[in-house]
Amino acid sequence: MRNLMYRNCIYRAIVLLVVGVVALPTMAATEQQSRLKVMFEAANELCPIRLGMIGSLKGMHYAEDGNEVVAAVELSNAGSRGLSGQHDDSLMKRQLFLSMSAPNAKPTWTAVADAGASVKYIYFFTDGRTLEVSLTPDEVRHAVENDMSEKEKSRIQASISIMMENASCPSGSAGLVLKSVKEKDGEVLYLLDVDESLHNIDLFQSKVAELRGNVERIYRTDISVRSQLKYFVGAGLGVHYIYRGTVSGREVDVVFTVDDLADILGLLRSSAPSMKI
Repeated sequence: MRNLMYRNCIYRAIVLLVVGVVALPTMAATEQQSRLKVMFEAANELCPIRLGMIGSLKGMHYAEDGNEVVAAVELSNAGSRGLSGQHDDSLMKRQLFLSMSAPNAKPTWTAVADAGASVKYIYFFTDGRTLEVSLTPDEVRHAVENDMSEKEKSRIQASISIMMENASCPSGSAGLVLKSVKEKDGEVLYLLDVDESLHNIDLFQSKVAELRGNVERIYRTDISVRSQLKYFVGAGLGVHYIYRGTVSGREVDVVFTVDDLADILGLLRSSAPSMKI
């Protein structure tokens, strides 16, 4: 089951630009822009920066003529699959808002907002295509001045996680293949095909408790999976596995409600949404 779960929290860094600087004092716009140029030239010296399986941050710079911060991300094969035809521009913008409001990044983006600059991320796919996600000066200002609720943060992280995990499908072995991962009706739905020439779907039905126990053990011990589940709980999402026979079409369900996940993670139920799955 381990390979069926989202294993790498680094996906959260897909649109995160981390630059360690202090807040700039109030100054004339032209002076602010000059400082931005120096600041991002220094930051560019740190590139490329690995972003885990997603790829790497190739470089960044401040374009004075357009008053724009530009960041280039070179996607890996996994990153290209994750964004190919699946990206949600609104979701990616909200992820940018989230990263900009983080305590270690907020001073940088406040300086960008004070200079009235826009921001553009350019993603380079392995097949030569590119994708651009841009923020206007007003959007940058909004990002640094409006803190998100914990539920909204969890919702963004959960959505990114689901999108990236679904990009890895199909995956699996030994007659059990994960076909898709999606959000539906308040659940994260994992659809798995069971090769009935190798496995008896009736056996799956008779061992639901054992299947559930195996998954729960991973939930209790795997740090990266637990991090992902916290986002699901914060977003009010349960988890639902459907094992489907490839010949008979029969389905076996293993379900964890939001309260189930909260209990497994050791969270107070009152800290999780009250919605039942």
